[in-house]
Amino acid sequence: VSTGDALVDVPANGDNGDVIQKVSQSLPQPVRLPNLQPWGLSFKGARLVVVDGRPAAQLVYNTDNKAIGPLALIIGSTKQPDIAPTFERRQDLNLLYWRHQGRASVLVGQSEIGYLWGIANDVAWQLDAI
Repeated sequence: VSTGDALVDVPANGDNGDVIQKVSQSLPQPVRLPNLQPWGLSFKGARLVVVDGRPAAQLVYNTDNKAIGPLALIIGSTKQPDIAPTFERRQDLNLLYWRHQGRASVLVGQSEIGYLWGIANDVAWQLDAI
């Protein structure tokens, strides 16, 4: 996964639906905002990025719990086949990525892999359920 320069930064505000709508306008499919507050993570904003030559949404979450956050969730579209969540470590960052039904998702952070697996399962369930 390679990300390019940010095209649009949209900070979180009282109406996060508006934030997601602004970012979704530049994407092939609308982005949904997973609620990660049960993990102690607060949504801080979104950024439009380019991943593998395609626009994607980078959702940024933060928390006071340094064992978990900060955390970025990148959601884009893909024509590649589905893959189960796959772990990778790059320098001091942990990545957990998966593809499901035309959507590619990546969780990026310094949190332990156990947290990332739990959050990834929650995110995947929410994105499919919403």
